[in-house]
Amino acid sequence: MTGLLAATEALVDTLRAGGVRVTMDSRNLNLPTVLVVPPAFVGDANLGGLATFTLFVVTRGPANLDAWKSLDSLLAQVVALVDVREVRPSSYDVDGLGGSPALEITHDETLDW
Repeated sequence: MTGLLAATEALVDTLRAGGVRVTMDSRNLNLPTVLVVPPAFVGDANLGGLATFTLFVVTRGPANLDAWKSLDSLLAQVVALVDVREVRPSSYDVDGLGGSPALEITHDETLDW
């Protein structure tokens, strides 16, 4: 039986053990980093279901080629550790200062509830 918070903590632990700078708390962003936010969850009839995790790979602005290289490097670390379903260009507002360059990653895990 796995709760969503415990499953998210396990994902963060996996990334951290692989050397990725990662946090679940946006107050602790130290760019470049990966921010893992609460997952979406779709239950099934067997008291389990699919958790879809969203990870933001965030780096310092401006959104130029240097930022892209930073994002790509951090993305490679994440992809080596977890199965990534989708990657989208994005931005993330750090401390209300405007959008920092980011990639939005989704990762799915089947959970037993």
